[in-house]
Amino acid sequence: MIRRIAVPIAIIALLAGCRASQAVDIPSGPPSIRGTITNSTAATGGDRLGSILVEEVPSDQSGSAKSSVRVTRETRILVRGTTGLKRGTFADLLTGQIAEAWFTGPVMESYPTQATASVVVVNADS
Repeated sequence: MIRRIAVPIAIIALLAGCRASQAVDIPSGPPSIRGTITNSTAATGGDRLGSILVEEVPSDQSGSAKSSVRVTRETRILVRGTTGLKRGTFADLLTGQIAEAWFTGPVMESYPTQATASVVVVNADS
């Protein structure tokens, strides 16, 4: 009798542990930048997957936030859809999408700013 109860409980605990290890949550604070991806360039080799240009107001020549965002193998790429967040790849970062990026490490105070993303979230329906 105990075995009949213990086995299903162990399976549920194992599955819950696997699900928790693949969390796809976003950072608690506001993003470093939120805007439209106006350019996406893939890298060839190394730790860097590529870069995206995120512009708060793409029609502004200057004055609004613009960031050249490096995306590395360490960057968590998330896609927000109707069923919530799921893990994505660099191929999911498309020109025209609304994106939010959280930076890690130093930020070059140029215009546009240049930084490496720890997390990038894009909307699947934008």
